[in-house]
Amino acid sequence: MLEKEYPHEAIRERINLAEKYLRECHEYLDKGDPVQASEEAYKAAEEVVKALAAKFRTAEYNEALREGRWYTYLLSRASKTLTSQLGDWVSDGWNAAYDLHVWGFHEGKIIGRPR
Repeated sequence: MLEKEYPHEAIRERINLAEKYLRECHEYLDKGDPVQASEEAYKAAEEVVKALAAKFRTAEYNEALREGRWYTYLLSRASKTLTSQLGDWVSDGWNAAYDLHVWGFHEGKIIGRPR
């Protein structure tokens, strides 16, 4: 796992992925596909939470390393831990992204179109 051997490199890669997902989000919006744009926005937020958790070595980050992957409950817990360290903007961003993931992508309800 890249994060165990090269944590700083992994953080940079996560930020690069977040930027890629944001570009794709804008592309899907330009194409008139808000459902897929919602998912790309969520994936960007997911990578930011993972990068911040790695940078600040949260308990959730360490658990993800032990598990060999990130689970959604770990991301949610990490956002709360990071909020206590960095401010409400972290949980505000995570909660908005998760709403897009569930209601924008899976349910297609935010935009009024069922999937």
